[in-house]
Amino acid sequence: MTSSHRIHSTPWLAGFFLLLGLFIGIGFDALAAPLELRLQFRTTDGKTTVGLHSPGLDLGTDAHPFINPLASEKTALEDLRWYLENYVSWPVGPNVKRAGRVEGRLTDIGRLLFQATLGRPDAMRIWQQFRDHPDRPKHLTIDTRDPDVLRLPWELLADGQSHLFALDISIRRRVHDSKQRLTGPGFTLPLRILMVTARPQETNFIDPRIAPRALLDAVAGFGGAAGQETVVVEFLDTPSFVALSQRLRDETKPPVHVVHFDGHGKYDAVRKMGSLAFEDGKGHLDTVDAERLGTLMAKAGTPLLLLDACQSASVDGEDPFRGVAQRLIEAGAGAVVAMPYSVLVKTSQMFFSDFYRALVSGKTIGQAVDRGRWALLDNPARDEIYYPPEKDMVSVRLKDWFLPVLYQRAGDLAPFAEVADRALAHPAGIKNDCHFLEPRVADALLGGFPEPKYCFIGRSRELWALQNQLADHSVVVLHGLAGQGKTATASEAARWFIRTRHFAKAVFVSFEGGGDRDSALGQLGDALIGEKFAGLPREARLPALQEALAEEPVLIVWDNFESVLPGWEAALPADELQALLETGLALTSGHRRVDKRSASTNGEVDALRLSTLLITTRDAKLARHHTGFAPSPRVAYLPLEGMITHEALELAGAVLDARNLPRPPREGLERLLTYLGGHPLAILLVVPHLADYDNDVDQVIRRFEELYPGFTEGGAKARNESLQVSMGFSLDRIDPAAREQMPVLGAFAQGASEIALQNVAMWLGSSAASPQKSAASPQQSDQGKLLLSELEQAGLVSVKKIPVSTGALRFIAGESEPPKDSFAENQTIPFYRFHPTLAPYLRGQWDEEERQRYRQRHQRFYYQLASRLYQLDSRDPHSARALARREMPNLRG
Repeated sequence: MTSSHRIHSTPWLAGFFLLLGLFIGIGFDALAAPLELRLQFRTTDGKTTVGLHSPGLDLGTDAHPFINPLASEKTALEDLRWYLENYVSWPVGPNVKRAGRVEGRLTDIGRLLFQATLGRPDAMRIWQQFRDHPDRPKHLTIDTRDPDVLRLPWELLADGQSHLFALDISIRRRVHDSKQRLTGPGFTLPLRILMVTARPQETNFIDPRIAPRALLDAVAGFGGAAGQETVVVEFLDTPSFVALSQRLRDETKPPVHVVHFDGHGKYDAVRKMGSLAFEDGKGHLDTVDAERLGTLMAKAGTPLLLLDACQSASVDGEDPFRGVAQRLIEAGAGAVVAMPYSVLVKTSQMFFSDFYRALVSGKTIGQAVDRGRWALLDNPARDEIYYPPEKDMVSVRLKDWFLPVLYQRAGDLAPFAEVADRALAHPAGIKNDCHFLEPRVADALLGGFPEPKYCFIGRSRELWALQNQLADHSVVVLHGLAGQGKTATASEAARWFIRTRHFAKAVFVSFEGGGDRDSALGQLGDALIGEKFAGLPREARLPALQEALAEEPVLIVWDNFESVLPGWEAALPADELQALLETGLALTSGHRRVDKRSASTNGEVDALRLSTLLITTRDAKLARHHTGFAPSPRVAYLPLEGMITHEALELAGAVLDARNLPRPPREGLERLLTYLGGHPLAILLVVPHLADYDNDVDQVIRRFEELYPGFTEGGAKARNESLQVSMGFSLDRIDPAAREQMPVLGAFAQGASEIALQNVAMWLGSSAASPQKSAASPQQSDQGKLLLSELEQAGLVSVKKIPVSTGALRFIAGESEPPKDSFAENQTIPFYRFHPTLAPYLRGQWDEEERQRYRQRHQRFYYQLASRLYQLDSRDPHSARALARREMPNLRG
């Protein structure tokens, strides 16, 4: 879950659609009108015409038919989307050549658009007068309401070899002309941005930290005079339309200048209306159309709206904001800035930084967009990867300067022109990387949170779930196998939740090596109260901490809590463990507030949020030791499992880049990561050895168990070394009789179903769920169950359920024709998922006789199972495929 320190931003695409709406009711005027050239499109009965008009030159042409020049270039827009959204995720091999071809076509596309609109002799004469006129600035306006015209990449317009942008000609889209003068109260600093991140359960999931992180990084360097903040970013924790409406209309709080909505969009072709996917307060979808949102913005007097929708997460697979800009402007918006493709975090950060800096320094919105565009053009380097031919890290360069799209209602406005003289004390921003923390965040992390060696990667779903659960519960238990990254995830959560002002402080308390009630209180007291805490009487310490925790919301992290549970290395006596758990509940006691997720008022954390306890542990059965830790409205449990494929690939790529190692072909690396089960620490241990085998993934898979002895090479940190040590320690603690049954587990890949254990291990007896005939004696069966139980407690095995029918189980057990109605009887059987290092470790202990015996059993059974599953697929495909999915690593042999 970490990435190389060389990577200055997450290399995965951050699906961005940026819309900035400027609403009527604001007291400022446009600056001097630029010289304008309008391309006026009109569509009637499916036919589109285009005419040319320059108000400043008092020149124009008649309308003539417009034929989309890219209609015959079927792959042009597809290639653009691939180049902008996918290329940088794996910029090696044939992808590099394809990207070069796309880049070579950018000017061609611009010339095609130019020829289709300005290529006629009468239009060319006006264009030449406009281009050569000395007046500055200059605007070329795409004047249309047709979404099919608006979606074309007009920013690429090129006259010969020169894009219009390079000729200092700004390109904007206008969908609604208005001569209404904007009136009302003007802007005052600091610029206040309200971030609303919505991820309804019914929509595709995209990392919700991408847009906020880019924004925070972009404005981190803005300093005001005398240390005053120039830009303040708030976060609305409940991404519902109701919560947004309440915040914007709340006159007791500072006014919001910009609402930055980060979420999903959809276009309703029947209503010809774009809409946004808010949440309903319980995490479910609440679709809000653009007209309703625009009405709120206009009534609330919120001047700027920025809609940031994930293209790859759009509900209908099309442009998610198709039709939104028009409706926003019709409802009162004066300007809209949009990026019609997904963009990199670094692209977003670069654009935001220069855009906001220009805006706050008094530039018009159009000029601010151009500043951001120039930043992208001048700095094409995005990320770095190891490039074998040069044997060095090289920058991945991207030509994405044309992404920002500007819509306007009327004049080009400068909202901060009157206060710009005091806006920025420091003209240059600071350079951020993935380790960057604002000073206030670094100061609020107490107790020694582990410093990440690499950039944190992945776990976006888990962090989103943590955010929601911490808002609703006093205690959250994060549990999973050893090495899944529980500590890293909890630490990243603390950093992120403080940065986004969900908590004022976070305190790290580690139970690795032991701990009890007094030591836990002592570490908390030292962090929150200071030296005087140690002088307090024992009975006064908990009340003192409760008082401190009531003053501001604090996230308390109890890490490696399994260490003090029964059967572990630092197990507490039952009464002391119960006292410790009772203390955890007492530290977070209190009544939840009604509006538990309202936004901060002046950049500070909401004082109504209560302090919360986050526990990381391998053993999730805390309720065995204290009934108050049973799942309830107060206590929640969150499992941490293997990383999903694209996050595991990102982590592997980052590890290789950090060590200046070449990346293997993506397909092969993906197979290796699947073999490792997406286990983050296993990835950290195995991937660096690819270079030792000439990037031959198959060799690494075959010799996977041989890689671990070399993992300490280079002086690996103790925390990374603990996996191998803790595995041996955990296995030594297993009951000796049960441990004798363990070697056969080395025959399996990633895990085994109960059926497989009955046939290969031969120490599990038959069960009602799995009616296999078993050769195991009652004693062997008991020892097998004990072994699995202890391995589960040790964090080396986790149990999943496979949904199957009774008929399927009877068929697999050898019954040729089970009753038809038995295939309608649904049940589940357990699948025992192993820690990725368990089976290789056990195989390393085999002698030759064991190696032959266990592999023969494994091959014989899975050959028979494959045959039965093939036959079962025509009778009960759901059961057959559910079993095959779980057992696929073993079936592959």
